[in-house]
Amino acid sequence: MTLHEANLIEENLISGALDPDLPGTAAILQEARRVRFDAQLWGVPKTDPARKQVRRAVAFAVFCVIAMIGALSLPFLTSI
Repeated sequence: MTLHEANLIEENLISGALDPDLPGTAAILQEARRVRFDAQLWGVPKTDPARKQVRRAVAFAVFCVIAMIGALSLPFLTSI
């Protein structure tokens, strides 16, 4: 179960769309709470798509900084 699925299960429980008295629902709720607890304790799992987006954003920002430094230093390098 992913963190997103666990959050959806918790939201459905809170909104009343999920009946906790049905057989098997308690096990699903327990698993969802365990996944959410692990995510809070240890952070987001490595397979989470948000981590890839953050990595791409950081890589893009580093590339932009390096490109800017290179572009600004080019006139000084050509004058030498």
